[in-house]
Amino acid sequence: MAEEVMTERLPLERVKADAHSITLAGGDGMMTVSAHRHGPDTIVVVMTDQLRTSRLDNEAQYLLSRFPYQPGDRATR
Repeated sequence: MAEEVMTERLPLERVKADAHSITLAGGDGMMTVSAHRHGPDTIVVVMTDQLRTSRLDNEAQYLLSRFPYQPGDRATR
């Protein structure tokens, strides 16, 4: 989902991925999205190489707002 949403919104490409994370990079910078399951919860962490006011960080916040907040919630796309 992270790759789909972020590559639609910014000129980013996947540079690395595994079962629990993806790294995207482009003209706006680089970001890594990782997800780790802890019981019924999944912890999603987004790290970027930009400042909080950058376009990349704003879009990272948008991505995080798409994920379900509580068990039973649905992700929005």
